[in-house]
Amino acid sequence: EEKEREVKKKRAVTADSDDDDGETEESTPVDAAAEAAALTELLEWKRVLEEALAREGGVDEEAGAKALDALERMKMTLDLLIKSGIGKVITKLRKSQSSLATRAKIVYEQWKALAV
Repeated sequence: EEKEREVKKKRAVTADSDDDDGETEESTPVDAAAEAAALTELLEWKRVLEEALAREGGVDEEAGAKALDALERMKMTLDLLIKSGIGKVITKLRKSQSSLATRAKIVYEQWKALAV
């Protein structure tokens, strides 16, 4: 029963939004193209963070900061988070000894609110 409620919550978050007249709008090709572009950008920043974390001698702070700046500005959706898997990289960063860990925790908490 609890699992069913969770599924309903996720569907509600990812469902198309209602406009003022209460009717559900259908996804348009523009929406799909915008989502694809956002996912591509998100995956690029994920790659940058993965490389920053993998750097020998510690986290590449400059590259990590640049990626976090971009991620903080992005309009995030639950669907994008799920498709990209970027939450796993953010979790690694927030658990690191990097000075970026605090910023990563803030981003993580903001994104976590999307899933509730």
